[in-house]
Amino acid sequence: MGFPSSFTAVVFALLLTFLQFSKAANSHYLFNKTSALEAADVNGNNSAEILAAPLYPVSHSYLLEIAVGSLGKTRLVSFDTAVNMVWLQCSDYCRDCNPSQVGTSTTYYNASMSISYNPLSCDHPLCGAGDNHDQQVLAECMDGTCTFKVDSLDNNGGWVQGILGSDRISISDHFFFLFDTNIIFGCATVDHSKYTLDQYGSSGVVGLGLGKYSLPQQISVTRFSYCLPSWVKNELFSPPYVLFGSNAVLQGDMTPFLPGFPKYYLKLEGISYGIVRLDIFGSNAAAADQYHQQAQFRRGPYLPDAQFYAMSVESATFPLMLPSRAYELLEKEFEQDNPLLIKSRLQPMNTCYKGSVDDIADNATITLHFHGGVDLQLSRNATFMEITSMNGDQEERYVCLIVDKTVDGTAVLGLSPQLDHNIGFDLENKQISIYRKIC
Repeated sequence: MGFPSSFTAVVFALLLTFLQFSKAANSHYLFNKTSALEAADVNGNNSAEILAAPLYPVSHSYLLEIAVGSLGKTRLVSFDTAVNMVWLQCSDYCRDCNPSQVGTSTTYYNASMSISYNPLSCDHPLCGAGDNHDQQVLAECMDGTCTFKVDSLDNNGGWVQGILGSDRISISDHFFFLFDTNIIFGCATVDHSKYTLDQYGSSGVVGLGLGKYSLPQQISVTRFSYCLPSWVKNELFSPPYVLFGSNAVLQGDMTPFLPGFPKYYLKLEGISYGIVRLDIFGSNAAAADQYHQQAQFRRGPYLPDAQFYAMSVESATFPLMLPSRAYELLEKEFEQDNPLLIKSRLQPMNTCYKGSVDDIADNATITLHFHGGVDLQLSRNATFMEITSMNGDQEERYVCLIVDKTVDGTAVLGLSPQLDHNIGFDLENKQISIYRKIC
């Protein structure tokens, strides 16, 4: 016996409404899958324009869900504007890898099971030493196999090495395919990077950096953007997106990034706490010059007598990271403004105090001043983090600054200070837009 016609009509109407809502919610991100496949070059030189890729919050990070290979199996990977290539942990080769999210090989990419996978030949143009942008990537032919190594991935000397190959990569938002194209990536045989540790839940990285192995370079897009909500808003129904090509949002004032280096380096010309401009360089350029000498050792810009810090933009590093002088001045100003807070040390945070965010002065704001008059004021949720800890049977509350001190003089605009801002990358004109908004 069938359902009553009235019941069938109601179900059909609800289904139609749901589909129309889904289509409307995603119409800005729809992409023709066939056109991407037709535009992809088998040699890895892709002209397909990716419109969007959804992001998902995981442990103070945002991850991409991608499918690689003919089986279409999905996996979570980090996305990082400071990395110049794409790599995955591969079950065929990974003999010395950090455990992925579930601690087993089930999330590894299996090249032998994908009929669309091809190892990169040694005579391919991308199997060779990287150019100036690719100083962190070394690709070379060894015993007839094109291999790669990526080093200096974090302050702990993280590195990855493996075999280069190509396969199809696709991204969907569980309703529609957003893109499907061919890329060159690394199958990791050794992975000692921060990205694939348990707390990240990632089994690889999609690099959005400046090098020729990165995703934007391989698919020939000249702009991308993202706007990520702070952690208290992560329960929103619609995930945030990385927007590519003509869909990218370049909003607000623009500040240039330094050309010819492996990362997006912005000129940080000052820091304010409330209305107080901190004297981060002292009375002369000695502090900045010392910083640049140290940064040169880490393959960063060396610009003698420059009155700015070269701050790298990194979407997979969590806190704001400042050289010692700038950090200590900021900490001192904060403590003078909040004299009743009792300082405590809680790993892994540098600066914590007993209490809650409600105990902090209203004017406790941090503003970063970049070249060209571009200011980034950290939202309160991106400046402070509340942590609970047990002291015997008593639960104690602490509030911590989401700011870290570097011992080697590096400066990093991590993910936390970028929250609640639209960050737009204009690769053609070598500039980045920063605009505060509700994401």
